[in-house]
Parts: sequence; structure tokens; C-alpha cells
Amino acid sequence: MGRPRQFDPDDALDAAQQAFWAHGYEATSIADLCDATGMLRGSLYQAFGDKHALFLSVLDRYLARGTAQLEADLARASTPLAQLEAWLYGVAFTACPSQGPGGCMALNTLVELGPHDDAVRDRLTAHFGVIRARVVAVLEAGQRAGEVRADLEAGVLAGYLQTVVAGLATGARAGPQGDPAAVIAVALDSLRPR
Repeated sequence: MGRPRQFDPDDALDAAQQAFWAHGYEATSIADLCDATGMLRGSLYQAFGDKHALFLSVLDRYLARGTAQLEADLARASTPLAQLEAWLYGVAFTACPSQGPGGCMALNTLVELGPHDDAVRDRLTAHFGVIRARVVAVLEAGQRAGEVRADLEAGVLAGYLQTVVAGLATGARAGPQGDPAAVIAVALDSLRPR
């Protein structure tokens, strides 16, 4: 008997992520996942469980990478406003089709599965809460430094920025929807003291 073919779990998860990201959860079949990962159905189930369990593993990994990317974006700049600019550009860049099928997999998943999948909704709620808390902290630092307007609460401004981010990511999925740099410039200008 031949030896069983070895597989790299990280490579398999990356391949599954691309399939789910491109087509969504419902439209991605087990056959699609086998094709993407190069694994046989039985091996896929043995390694990752059913389709939903595999999707949750992919989603957890994607969200962890997103949080790490946020921290990397913020670390590239030394002032709060520059940190927010780096984050917004980071989102616009990673949401573009050259980095994946386009758009934000988390937002795509929220729209598709959030209304009826508790496990997915709980993960996304926690993830977006972490992002919001981090952005609030940067905004508050900006308010203390006089870089960010103080006439609105940092939580309100963070909600506004998350809406801008959602628009940039959704627009990237739909194709070019104008100039993201111009949108980012307007968003940053709206944060400056009046």
C-alpha cells in the first residue's frame, strides 16, 4: 500500500478560505472544497469535520488575521490621526480583489449567515467589538492630543469610521466604485477639530 498523501492544514485552510470568500458559504459545495484543497471528501471530513466546522475554522483564522492586520496598520504610524489613516488604507488595500475575491469576508459572511447562524454571528459580533474598542482608544488618544474633534464622543466617531470601512469593503467586492483615497480623505477631514 502506498503512504497516505500528506497535507498542510494551513494550506488547506487558505484554499478553503478562497473558495468560501469567492462564492459564499451556501454556494460552496463539498466538491468545490475538495477541488480547492486537493483533498478527498473523507480526508476533508476527518481533518476538519463537516462543512460548517471547516467554515468556522476558516472564519476564525480570517478574523484573527484581520485583528493582527489592524494592529500592524496602527503600528505603522506614530500619531492617532495617522494611525487611523493607515488603518483605512489598510482596509481599502486588503479588501481589493488582488488580495482575495474582493470585499471583506467578514462582512460578506455577516450578510449571508449572520441573521440565522448563531455561531457565525457570535464570532462576528465579538470581532467587530474588538475592532471598535481599538478604534475608540485611538480616537480618544487623538482627542486628548487635539488631533481629533472632541465635540462628538469617540464611540460615535468609531461607528462612523466602521460604516466607512464597510462601504469601502463592500465597494471593493462590487468593483471600482470611485476613488477610495478620496473617501478616506473626506473621512479623515471629518475627524479633525472644527
